[in-house]
Amino acid sequence: MRLTSEETELLRSSTDLPFVLTAREHLRLAELWDTAIASSATVLEALLGYSAAFDPQVQQTRPHQGSIETARVIRRLVAGSTLIDSRPAAVSAHNLLQDAYSLRGIPPVEGAALDSWSLGRRLIEQQLARISEGKTPNPVVLTLVSDLDATAATVLAGIAERRTFRMNDPALSKDLPENLVPRPGPHSGYMIPQYTAAAL
Repeated sequence: MRLTSEETELLRSSTDLPFVLTAREHLRLAELWDTAIASSATVLEALLGYSAAFDPQVQQTRPHQGSIETARVIRRLVAGSTLIDSRPAAVSAHNLLQDAYSLRGIPPVEGAALDSWSLGRRLIEQQLARISEGKTPNPVVLTLVSDLDATAATVLAGIAERRTFRMNDPALSKDLPENLVPRPGPHSGYMIPQYTAAAL
């Protein structure tokens, strides 16, 4: 078998494996975002959150595509919920007129992670096009995509940990049991997962 000069260079460059690994982890981040959004919608309901932060008109005031898309998905997931907006604002806990940032900040925070993922996807597709032309992928681009993905995953994990903290604390969880267990004394419930998430 005879290889062209481009194919020979591609084999010598040793960038094919890093490219495959980067692309695979990038796809896994998309799955993580889907899980994060489903979790966000669930916690928003459990904590009797308000829908105002997800209103399309609110999102259009700062038209970031990731934030707009995140709010749209959340609205779809909680459509028909009897828990969302079930707390009258005037009598909400501690007289708060809005949710904690870990809830109302779901669109801008998780939307930023989505925007980051979208940028990474474009960069990967550009490198894939180079490979299809017999050229080597740019290792610097692969490094940047990996950094983007790591940062986005950290952002998703950080805001999720804050929501877990609120759900565990009966002073913040809208009457949910402490640590989400019926007998919090002898049972730690979700305390250890939250501690672990905070430590990470």
